[in-house]
This record gives sequence, structure tokens and C-alpha cells, in this order.
Amino acid sequence: QALPLFACTKLGRYVDGGLVMPLFMSHADCAAAVEAAANADAPESDGPAQISALSLQSVVDQLGDPSSPAFSFVAPSSSVEHNERYVGKGVYMRRVEPEPEPEDVPPPLAAE
Repeated sequence: QALPLFACTKLGRYVDGGLVMPLFMSHADCAAAVEAAANADAPESDGPAQISALSLQSVVDQLGDPSSPAFSFVAPSSSVEHNERYVGKGVYMRRVEPEPEPEDVPPPLAAE
């Protein structure tokens, strides 16, 4: 099954002379970025921004094409929020002391 990625050409930015296109893993995050960009910019004369769905394979195929833009992957906001909330806060870490060896267990068999 193909991994869907979402992009909008109006979100692309020129960095060091080349176009960098953000690829979102969440349609809702892409739509929010498009809306934020539309609210920040003056109304566009070429119509509303459109979100394009791309497969990961199609993006990989474009990486070798020098005329294609560079890509930056944008993690889903829910994943970023989860990481900020839990990771490194001790929620997933629990130190467990090793159990003492019982004294009535026979020693392992010796190799002959």
C-alpha cells in the first residue's frame, strides 16, 4: 500500500537558489498550512491553492530528476505533539531491578 503524502506548490520556498517543497504526512496539517499561508498573503490572482496527493514512490522517483524540487518532510502534528508531551519525560522509562537468583535452583549442566 502506498504511503500518501500531501503537497501544495504555493507552500514551496526558495532556499539557497532552489525550490524546497514541504511534503505533509497528514492532509489536515497540509490544509492548515495552506489556510495559514492564504491568510498571511494577499489574495492570489491565480486562484485558490490546491492540495496534491503524492505517493512516497513517486517522490522517490523524482529525487533523481534535477528539475524536480527538493523536499522537506513534515511529520504529523499529532506525532510531534505526542513526542513533546511524553518522550523524555519518564513516561516510557521504568527502571526494573533484576530479580535475585533463587538459591534452590541447580547450577547449569556442564558441557562434556
